Amino acid sequence: MELKPIDLDKISESALNLRFVKQQIKSACEFYLKYKDNPGLFIHEFPMYKSEFVRKCIAINLPEERLWLSDGTVADKNKYNEWLFKLAFKDFIKGDEC
Repeated sequence: MELKPIDLDKISESALNLRFVKQQIKSACEFYLKYKDNPGLFIHEFPMYKSEFVRKCIAINLPEERLWLSDGTVADKNKYNEWLFKLAFKDFIKGDEC
């Protein structure tokens, strides 16, 4: 390991990066918790995700754990919450599948 003097610019940059990452994680957690088990509110506030939601979360057979939307649509609770989690944390999860 090379000995060199402390570089305050790098330290402050690292601290800012860490603060930024913490803010991003906190924001993703708050997003997930707000819409967890509540697809009606999610689709109401983010209608641009409706087709993806329908494709990935709507139940064909009645799952044991289900969520009812106001229009009578049934979503698979586990699929919805998993999809929402991947959406909330997509920048932290590797791969294209969300």
